[in-house]
Amino acid sequence: MAVFNSTIFGEMNKSIGNATTCILKGQNVARKKATKVSNPRTLPQRKQRKVFPEMVEWSFALSAVLQVGLPSCPRKCTPENYFLTLNKQVAVADDDLAVTIDYSKLVLSAGCRALPETASVMADAEARTLTFAFTEAEGYVAHSADDDLYYAVALEKEKRRVKMEQLGARSGLESPMMNVPASWNMEALEVFVFVTSMDGKKASKTLYLPVE
Repeated sequence: MAVFNSTIFGEMNKSIGNATTCILKGQNVARKKATKVSNPRTLPQRKQRKVFPEMVEWSFALSAVLQVGLPSCPRKCTPENYFLTLNKQVAVADDDLAVTIDYSKLVLSAGCRALPETASVMADAEARTLTFAFTEAEGYVAHSADDDLYYAVALEKEKRRVKMEQLGARSGLESPMMNVPASWNMEALEVFVFVTSMDGKKASKTLYLPVE
């Protein structure tokens, strides 16, 4: 490091040649540029660089779902960015930089709207359908109404495809079905359910349903 006083350089923060100049305690200071990085890309850094783009791609694919499932998204935050915040721990990369996503923990919706007491989904590979079954808790249930809307979301992991379907209102919902696109691999499905109020201003947490 060198301290200098030059009318040519003046007071500035710049890089010239292999030197970098800056103002330090009111004096012009020149430093030699580093030619060797002392902190190379570590394995944890490389893992994070593999995980983040993977989740960003899912945020794009799920954009329409997130618009419905995250109505209480913080101000100055897009649903896609909120999704990334809520799902920080869902994906991991191993030492070979292969990324694994725990879909059972994926968050597609957030809120206190009541979920059903029980829920299940059964796949019919020949008919290419998903059939849902729900039971509601008896008596008064907080944060629920008969006109709450149920939504089903199906993910096809291999092609990164998403389908969302409104199954109907909470009351009188009997074995609703969803058709699976012909190009999708039925063995690569992950299925979720969430609930919103009729006006769409409130949502429930995400319920992951193992496909039977």
